[in-house]
Amino acid sequence: MLDGLEAMFATRAAHREAGLLPAANHEAALKHPAATGAAMSVLDYGLHVFPLRAGEKLPLLKAWPERASRSLIELSDWIEENPACNFGIATGKQLRYGGFLTVIDIDKPKRAGAPDGYESLRQLERAHGKLPATHSVRSAGGGLHLYFSTPSPVANSAGKLAPGIDVRGLGGYVVAPGSVVASGMYRAVPHTAAPDDVGLTEIEELPAAWVELLTKKEQRDRTQNCETEAAPGIDVVMARNRYRAMCEAASPAVEGEYGSAATLALARRGRDIGLGSADVSELMVASGWNARCIPPWDEDALSEAVDRAFRSATGEHGAEAAERLFTPVAVPPDQIAATLSGNGRRKLTPIPLRDIKLEEGSTRPLIKGLLEASALSVLYGESNSGKTFFAVDMAMHVALNRAWRNKRVNGGPVVYVAAEGGSGIRRRLLAFRQYHALDSADVPFYLLASSVDLFSVGADCSPLIEMLQAIAQDTGPVSLTVVDTLARAMAGGDENSAQDMGTFIGNLDAIRAATGSHLLVVHHSGKDRAKGARGHSSLRAAIDTEIEIADYSARVVKQRDGARDEAMAFRLQPVAIGIDEDGDAITSCIVLPAAAPTSPQRPLKVGSAASRGLLLLQRLLGEQEAIEDGGRKVVPPAVWRDAWRTESTIGRTKSDVGHESADRAFQRLRTSLLSDGYTFETQLGCGLKE
Repeated sequence: MLDGLEAMFATRAAHREAGLLPAANHEAALKHPAATGAAMSVLDYGLHVFPLRAGEKLPLLKAWPERASRSLIELSDWIEENPACNFGIATGKQLRYGGFLTVIDIDKPKRAGAPDGYESLRQLERAHGKLPATHSVRSAGGGLHLYFSTPSPVANSAGKLAPGIDVRGLGGYVVAPGSVVASGMYRAVPHTAAPDDVGLTEIEELPAAWVELLTKKEQRDRTQNCETEAAPGIDVVMARNRYRAMCEAASPAVEGEYGSAATLALARRGRDIGLGSADVSELMVASGWNARCIPPWDEDALSEAVDRAFRSATGEHGAEAAERLFTPVAVPPDQIAATLSGNGRRKLTPIPLRDIKLEEGSTRPLIKGLLEASALSVLYGESNSGKTFFAVDMAMHVALNRAWRNKRVNGGPVVYVAAEGGSGIRRRLLAFRQYHALDSADVPFYLLASSVDLFSVGADCSPLIEMLQAIAQDTGPVSLTVVDTLARAMAGGDENSAQDMGTFIGNLDAIRAATGSHLLVVHHSGKDRAKGARGHSSLRAAIDTEIEIADYSARVVKQRDGARDEAMAFRLQPVAIGIDEDGDAITSCIVLPAAAPTSPQRPLKVGSAASRGLLLLQRLLGEQEAIEDGGRKVVPPAVWRDAWRTESTIGRTKSDVGHESADRAFQRLRTSLLSDGYTFETQLGCGLKE
């Protein structure tokens, strides 16, 4: 390597005068060659870099494709925050002088019989022409990254071009030179200098024949023993809905962390429920699972991986399909006859007024003045509103048979169905147990940390009823069953469809009828807050109680047989539940009553960064930068950040920008506006609260 950033800055007067790398960052960078390699990638080649974990190849940033930058200001911030981090280079991004970055990754065989990428490269060059000398990086494992410019972004692929050769394009990345992993350092390899020299070989254009080779769509070769179609007797629509929900809930495949094994395992789950390989490949992409992978699979390579999973699978195709697991329930003829009149029609029997009595158990509400026994209720709110914390607090008080918010509780066993996964809910339950000093063995509370299908025909109603009945035999009837959330339990259904919502409600009613349990469904807010929870109005018509969570307050917006309650304000109290591997506290929160909502908007000081940032966002929402997300206008964070950068540099010197990072100020004001209730954030962007 050259002598780090000092040597590079000494030859670049403009950058030295700009003072884009503060002294503290400069000094920290010299201690780790990854910073030198990242700065070289930005200064010499205009590449987009982002931080990786220290000593590893995994991104530090969740949104690394969007956050990757060629700004030295941003680079200096990353170095200051994580002096020992490695760096990645985002591929598929536009280069400074036109074209898009494509990297051909040549693998060195790691064991006898493994594909030899160098031999494959020689064969490809004989067939399609020799590749020009270009900027290259030697990987820690002895492989080689060849950097090229292509007219448009290409797709990522693994072994598709030839055995031992991967391609990194749109949505992919490679490790930057200077980064250090367990097996060694990534080093820039010039074609005219010693191997340890950085060199300044240009990034050349990939020859046309090779561009055609990379972008060519080849027909996939499917063998006879790969089940391309669904198993016989399978309801394909139902199976597709189930598998889409599985993909949405599955963790993404991460390269270097058994990503291929995770992909094959997910593909085999599709085979197990009876789908063919074509449906599985399609749904792994359509569900959004592939887009979350690091890096995403090329679609042809993904289809080949699915085929491999099907060919190597054991067991019967469709062994776990609903049709194989459940059989129709036969009703005895005499039972049918008892309910029918002589002409074959159902017999209707009215009840005289004098014989009308209170239903058994109706005098013992679950939570007096709020929830009735064996009823159906919905608790809803926006994301991150605290609705799950609130539901856990309510459920735990029912399990403990303790008064809740000065309301009498007729409690009993509780089952909490965490259909969105169990990691977060486990922490919240541990926090409650820790704060209230509970002996978990004495509390009849049961967690089901698994997705459930309560929508489709042959859904998980029967297994859920059997589980609730089994618990009832041990500890008594289950008083409360929480389903968190409706979206996961109704995966594959259309929440806005009267027919689909009716099917879902019917399944909930069947569970209540069979178990006598109150069902509380955790749900999301709709577009119009006045209309209650999201989805078709038949849901609101069917439920007995509807509770809205907003601004750290719970409000009863529907009570079938009672008055609406007053607002129930609450606050979240952090609780330490353990220590992580770095010695830092692991925390979650519990709900405590509050006298008033605890998140009022603080007045913004005129001229402050937060007020200027809010005005800027308001302006952007009225311009073309705004996009629609669930009926609300939002602006992508990167657009807001870039506009803030421009605003921050007007009328200021370059040295001013260097002393206080515009991006850091933006992150502070963005966090402040969100926590103070001025803005909201979705997966697509940021918007203004009404």
